[in-house]
Amino acid sequence: MAPYWLKLTRVGNVFTGYISPNGTTWTQVGTPQTFTMSSSAFIGIVETSHDLNLWAIGTFDSVLPIP
Repeated sequence: MAPYWLKLTRVGNVFTGYISPNGTTWTQVGTPQTFTMSSSAFIGIVETSHDLNLWAIGTFDSVLPIP
């Protein structure tokens, strides 16, 4: 299934996640979630193997905030 594009949008305090196989066609994942936050926030990217005995190695490219 990998690699996939991931997108997280924020409108006010409502966050919505999307996936795409090509970066053009987006499919919403789950339901939008509301979190009360200030107008600015720090973002980051994480990688996990979900197994304490295995390392996870990921490559991230084309990472940019879209206003």
